[in-house]
Amino acid sequence: MSAVIATERTHPLAMLALAIFALFWCLAVTMVKLEAGLPVRVWVLLLGLGWLATLYRVPWAELTRGNVHLSTLAGIAAVGMITTLWSTLDWPGTLLMVVKWVLQPALAFLFTVLIAHLYGVRVVVRIFFAVVALTAFVAVLQGLDFQPAWDLKYRFEQWQGLDRAQIFAIEQESGGGAYQDQYRSRGLSYSPIHLGYQITLVVGLLYYASQRAPALNPLSPRWTWTLIGLLFAAAVFSGTRSTIGGLLLLLPLHYLVCHKHRGVGVLLVTGLLLLAPVLFALASQLLDLRIFSTTDSSMQARVPLTMLGLKLFWDNPLGHGWLIEASDLADQYWHRLYHINNAEVVVYRGIHNHAVKMLFVYGLVGAGLLIYYLATLKRMFGVALLIALAPYGFHALFHNDGIFLGGNYIWVWLGILHCYWMEQRRNDAAT
Repeated sequence: MSAVIATERTHPLAMLALAIFALFWCLAVTMVKLEAGLPVRVWVLLLGLGWLATLYRVPWAELTRGNVHLSTLAGIAAVGMITTLWSTLDWPGTLLMVVKWVLQPALAFLFTVLIAHLYGVRVVVRIFFAVVALTAFVAVLQGLDFQPAWDLKYRFEQWQGLDRAQIFAIEQESGGGAYQDQYRSRGLSYSPIHLGYQITLVVGLLYYASQRAPALNPLSPRWTWTLIGLLFAAAVFSGTRSTIGGLLLLLPLHYLVCHKHRGVGVLLVTGLLLLAPVLFALASQLLDLRIFSTTDSSMQARVPLTMLGLKLFWDNPLGHGWLIEASDLADQYWHRLYHINNAEVVVYRGIHNHAVKMLFVYGLVGAGLLIYYLATLKRMFGVALLIALAPYGFHALFHNDGIFLGGNYIWVWLGILHCYWMEQRRNDAAT
């Protein structure tokens, strides 16, 4: 990609591209619902890519040829379009979903790769870390009942045309008892769940950098541990159990898979399994935190939602496409679910399990594409990358968004890694 460098990186016009990337990432994290026809972050992406194409001789063919990330996205687009049109014959809605689920992550990926190549991966990683650290810091302040932090979040919501109290009232009126996150810390992110995705990706990148790619972490050890502590505190204050669970999962997986003394991993996991129930029961008695609660409606809703998603997949293993929700078909399965505690949640909530949601939307072919993609990532980056993705994957098991369904954050993460991989391959070829 050396042909991309046509002018000095420090030229004011060139520096504008970096500013556009920083703006895009800020909007992606803090202003998810800000729209002008399309989400504003998409317009910023188009502006950034257009600016780079104007300034530089961008080798598009080199970027796209043999690119497993983009080819897998293309495969997902094909599967999604076929299943959606087969189910609905809605061309406008289908094309809109292509933009939302495929074009947007592809643009984010390409823009990140180009910016990382132009300014260096470490510069992009600093921006990636800084924005997530900011929203995590605000989340901690919110958890400490610092009112200006909440006021700042409400101001961001007003700019996006959001009324959190109104959303909460609508959900409650429709029976959405599982929606109880109005006062959970979320920083400047759209929700505690979105904050969880962002936290797990930063921690995953730090882990991979420590195992295979030190150049991906521009921070000193002291700042690295400070950032990890901040992110963990934000996860606790957000009350998102799946985020905490994903972060805690990283340590035993590391010892089981990547550590040179795997016997230690076996002992560690065995000890954790034996101690976990006792520690959890003790903590739930001593600490009044949502992460130690197992009786709220959100926790109880996961069983009927997952069962409905699996039953729908079993009855249509080719997938239902983008435009049909599981709740639209719930009445047909009520006679098989009504006896489950909190079964009424299937009428108004999504599946809330990304793995099951993938099966529901894309069917067996989509699941095969995901497995192929993960296997290719393992071959390119090593098994440490899959361990690094474990917190993100665990978090996604309890929510709808994920890599091929609204997981836009991860495509910036993958863009960083892909640029690093390209540079390493070029350096190896030169030696």
